[in-house]
Amino acid sequence: MEKNRIIRNLFSNWTGLLVSIVVSFFLAPFVVHSLGNELYGVWTIINQFTGYMYLFDLGVRESVIRSTSHSLAKKDPKALEEVLSASFIIYFFISVVTVLISIVLALYFSSIFGVEEEVAKAASVSVLLVGVTIAQFFIFNIFSGVLMGLQRYDIFNIVNILTTLLKAAAFVILLSNGYTIVAMAASQMLLSFLGGLYLMHAAKKIAATHDVRFKVRLKIDAAFRKVTRKIVNYSAFVLINNLGQKIVFMTDAIVIGIFMPVASVTFYAIAGTLAEYLRQLVVVTARVLMPMVARYSALDDHHRINKTVIDGSKLTLFISYPVVLVFILLGGEFIALWMGEEFRELSGLVLLILAVTQIFSAPHQTLTSVLYGLDKHKMLAFFRIGEAITNLGLSIVLLHYYGVAGVALGTAIPHIILTAVILPIYTTRVIGMNLMKYYLSSYLRPTLAAVPFLLMVLYISHSMTIGSMTQFFGLVIAASMVYLTISFWIIFNASERQQIYQKIKPILAKRSN
Repeated sequence: MEKNRIIRNLFSNWTGLLVSIVVSFFLAPFVVHSLGNELYGVWTIINQFTGYMYLFDLGVRESVIRSTSHSLAKKDPKALEEVLSASFIIYFFISVVTVLISIVLALYFSSIFGVEEEVAKAASVSVLLVGVTIAQFFIFNIFSGVLMGLQRYDIFNIVNILTTLLKAAAFVILLSNGYTIVAMAASQMLLSFLGGLYLMHAAKKIAATHDVRFKVRLKIDAAFRKVTRKIVNYSAFVLINNLGQKIVFMTDAIVIGIFMPVASVTFYAIAGTLAEYLRQLVVVTARVLMPMVARYSALDDHHRINKTVIDGSKLTLFISYPVVLVFILLGGEFIALWMGEEFRELSGLVLLILAVTQIFSAPHQTLTSVLYGLDKHKMLAFFRIGEAITNLGLSIVLLHYYGVAGVALGTAIPHIILTAVILPIYTTRVIGMNLMKYYLSSYLRPTLAAVPFLLMVLYISHSMTIGSMTQFFGLVIAASMVYLTISFWIIFNASERQQIYQKIKPILAKRSN
């Protein structure tokens, strides 16, 4: 039953991300060319700049996820109800503050980033609308957290898929009729609200089957303060970690926008978007592990925790290697076919740097989820802040020497040090695993499985001229099929292969009939 749930969650996460990537892939050129480099740069900065307000979440959703899984494993629904009530009150005040800050940002955004006068008003209104979208996101976060804690990622992903498709359709219609970023922000706000309403309905319905009721207690008494302290003690370090991640992954466009012409942001954003797709693929894969580990922790099952670390790290590397190698060897070619020849060289170089980083970064998402599930993420928060400060400083310094590529290097160097060295040392100590066993068990088999794929992509990059997207994807898919076949025998041991076969055997039997 548990394995079926894991598979369902993984595939729903992957499907949700795939839809998002495909939509963005086809939508991005249309949006860039409809808005132009200047206005698209403004739209990118708005989303990154206001994106910092997501930090006001304070890590409460992660606390809700862990509390849902942990409390129900302990068969204590009343404890969860107390957490949900306190979380709602916290989120209400956060939403109010978010709207107020959005108003201030809307007033001063254009002067901070030197936006041209003709688009200043549109930029300000868009900032406010995006801010309201984020504010309502916080309220609905309680319900998405409960669904994740119940390991019902499939419902969460279905809502996100529908919202993504509707938003893409709205963007196409609006831009085709001459509207710009204000209309895009408004449609995004409305669709996010509708999706949140459905998440609320689904979470209440499923939680009721576990005897959990959503009740808001407005009385701030000793019981409320006790639960709030529990949430804050867990969430504070999630907040610090999220702050560090925001600086690491979401400030590059802002740094470029401050020190270079706004149009330069587009060259970085194209490569950064592709790298972010890969990072999100790994994130949504590792995300399902957090409530599992919280449950294992409640049951004091150390064997399963250690196995989750190894299996999760192998899985994230397995899905990352083919994408990373294509980005490194064929990234410039892909960008030229996708966005235009003018972006090949610079955006391709940025993508190469960010892709190399992902080889070391992928397994750390598993380690992060495990630490969250164990409530051992405090040191992770401090590690991340150290990385963020180093990242920001290096990016600013290297920008003056290497331009946009220097910002990518400033992101890559500290991230590799943290994810490949510091975090594995800390996590293996927490769970009592030998460090060398972790490296060998996690990296060796996926790396060996990737070698034939590397050789095939090298051959394609040096011996073939790719003239269309159809040809590009055809070659990559063919190489990936070989990779999947080889990986099945190298990455998975005999027992794991047998389990996979048992899962797909009924599907194959149905098709043969």
